[in-house]
Amino acid sequence: VAVLKEGVKQTEDQSFDLAKDVPIFLDNRIAEDEPIQPGNLGNLTDGTFVNLRLDDDKKTVLKLTGVGPDLGGLFKTVDANKNTITLTLKENGQFSLNNTYAIAKGVRVWLNDGQDVEGKLADLTEGTLLVARLSVERDAVLSIRVPGPTLDALWQEADSAKNTITVTVKEGGKLMDKTFPLGKHSKIDPAAVPGGHVLLQFSAVDKSKVVSVEAVRNDDL
Repeated sequence: VAVLKEGVKQTEDQSFDLAKDVPIFLDNRIAEDEPIQPGNLGNLTDGTFVNLRLDDDKKTVLKLTGVGPDLGGLFKTVDANKNTITLTLKENGQFSLNNTYAIAKGVRVWLNDGQDVEGKLADLTEGTLLVARLSVERDAVLSIRVPGPTLDALWQEADSAKNTITVTVKEGGKLMDKTFPLGKHSKIDPAAVPGGHVLLQFSAVDKSKVVSVEAVRNDDL
């Protein structure tokens, strides 16, 4: 298997022994309280994400669980007749690759409103940024999370009486101050300072409201 190296975003290939009659599971749950279904090695293909429970010597696999990946992309369309969803994924740095997946029975849609609130597929419009959790087999969408739009800005101030924030943004090549209302469950990074760079996260439910303000270090820009 390819194992993530601690502290760096790289993988390295490692080989492990399988314990006799090692239990194999497929985590295709829609909800966390659902049971994980048993599977077999034939369900796992090259590139499948797995969680391994190893023995004390870290040489033998005692339990193996296949998990589906989280896939970031843009919503394109739903085909109700075929029960499929098409997402636009990045290819060569651009959102240009359209992939179609089956929609799992009971698929959950979560909208970020400062805290996750449940939505439905009908809430999605073409071009909506989302994160889809795929099945272990990577052929079906189990759940979707919509984080909401973001905006880079320079922090100015918060008005607790009006429940608003003021930031400086660039529009048409010019800097201008703008004021936005805050959502009910909004959070403001205490590290935000006047003139400092911040990332605004808007609600996926009401895109006019800011649900979080995160200070951005200069070396993150």
